[in-house]
Amino acid sequence: MRKLTKKTLTELAEKMPVLNEYQQQAYIGGYDDHDCWWRCIAYLKSCGQDFDADAAMRLASGYYGEAFDENNYAFSGNRTELQDFADNFFSGLDGNYCSGQIVVFNPNTVSGWEGDGTSYHAVVVQGYDESGIHLFDPVSRTTFTISSWDEISQGYIINVR
Repeated sequence: MRKLTKKTLTELAEKMPVLNEYQQQAYIGGYDDHDCWWRCIAYLKSCGQDFDADAAMRLASGYYGEAFDENNYAFSGNRTELQDFADNFFSGLDGNYCSGQIVVFNPNTVSGWEGDGTSYHAVVVQGYDESGIHLFDPVSRTTFTISSWDEISQGYIINVR
């Protein structure tokens, strides 16, 4: 049997395609592509250090318990339910998290975004300045700026303190 070394893995990566997280999901399943809420929670919980699909899945699994479905764990609550969840979740962390805001909005109503027609999307507010409101999407790992809250209609803010 041949021993697998770092050099062997590097050679293999040059010859074979390297699949990203979303491509892997298509082959092996086990992730919900509507996990944006859980990724935002993971982002604030870890102060931006651990918010990948696995972190989102761990949080969702803890929340849903035995009812957890690894292929469908989007949080579909209304504004009050989302705020209540955030308040209760973060109150049990003894201040070991970053405070902030999560914006939940309909991507079909925001310029430059598109959604599936039924789902809302969640992003993290990174800050405000004279150029606008800076938002971070932990799913796509992209930052974007809107000039005012008016650009996000059919949306709301969840405060994490």
